[in-house]
Amino acid sequence: MMAGSIAKLVVSLGANTSQFETDMKRATRMSKKEMQKLERQAKALNDKWNRHFKNLGLGVAAGLAVATKSAIDFEKSMAEVSTLLDDTTSFDKLTESVKELSIQFGAAPTDQAKALYHIISAGASTAAEQFENLTVANKLAVGGVTDVATAADGLTTVLNAYSAVGLDVNRISDVLFNTMKNGKTTIGELSQSIGNVATIASQTGVSFEEIGAAVGTLTKSGIDTTRSMDALRGVLSAVLKQSDQSVAMAQELGIEFNATALAAKGLHGFLADIANSGATSEQLSKLFGRVEGLNAVMALGAEDGREFTDQLESMAKASGLTEEAVGKMADTTAFKVSQATSAIKIIGIEFTDRFLSGVSGAAVAIVDHIDHITQAIETLVAMLVGRLAVAGVAAFTA
Repeated sequence: MMAGSIAKLVVSLGANTSQFETDMKRATRMSKKEMQKLERQAKALNDKWNRHFKNLGLGVAAGLAVATKSAIDFEKSMAEVSTLLDDTTSFDKLTESVKELSIQFGAAPTDQAKALYHIISAGASTAAEQFENLTVANKLAVGGVTDVATAADGLTTVLNAYSAVGLDVNRISDVLFNTMKNGKTTIGELSQSIGNVATIASQTGVSFEEIGAAVGTLTKSGIDTTRSMDALRGVLSAVLKQSDQSVAMAQELGIEFNATALAAKGLHGFLADIANSGATSEQLSKLFGRVEGLNAVMALGAEDGREFTDQLESMAKASGLTEEAVGKMADTTAFKVSQATSAIKIIGIEFTDRFLSGVSGAAVAIVDHIDHITQAIETLVAMLVGRLAVAGVAAFTA
């Protein structure tokens, strides 16, 4: 009886043990799967972090590369500016002013330096004059939606042309802006082509306001900016360089057709007298000769010169237009972003300057000691060649 119970117990224990082993194997298999799953998750997480750190590293490297290039370009641009200065004692202060204006108006530091180069090469000799002209150029660039170097080019061209009458840079900016506003042109186009007519206009006593009103009228009539400037130059040239034909025609019409009359009456009054003479298109062609000049005269005299008169009268109200435009543009998100971008560039330049000073010092040291470095390299090469030769002989005789 007891033997039977024991047998049953042994069978039962055997069965339970077998079940236990089966459960252990199943648990082991599950543990391996879980471990493999955890390993895969860990590897994925590790790869993800590696990618993030790699991208971060690439981003930092790219940022440093951009900052370094900006610093080098700015340093080079300002060095070019310094070549125009007889006295460089205040150059560091001027450089800081350029950086400040870059942040204030959101223009790249190198663009500021290029604009300053235009301003100084045009004749601005004092730091105060240079700073004022650069500030006005920035305002015109912002209000007129162009770059500061282009704006500075236009301003300085007019400043030089009208230097004898001491035309103020702020007034020039407002007249240019009013011309753009009333015509079909841009500050960029005006700045690039104003040199075609500014000098001859000042020489003949034609005010810059009249030039602006005339260009505004001509571009509004459909003549592009460059051709408008060329046409006005043609009109003024015809008056300065009279032909026998134009002199005879002026006598026939009973008008004064000379530089003295042009200076005394101004372009508007001069053309009004010609219009009042009742001159026909054929007679006008004999006065002005070239087609460009004739087209300008006819466009300015259209509808009794009403448009030209209105635009000229608007010039009296042009003061402050540039400043007003800057105020409007300063409220835009784009302007604020450009300011932030410039600020970041300046920070990068300041940071990189310290690094570049070390690089520059190392470069100078290499140049200064190039003979010694070359001699040391030659000696080292000779030693290596000698040892290789000895080793070769030893190997051959072995």
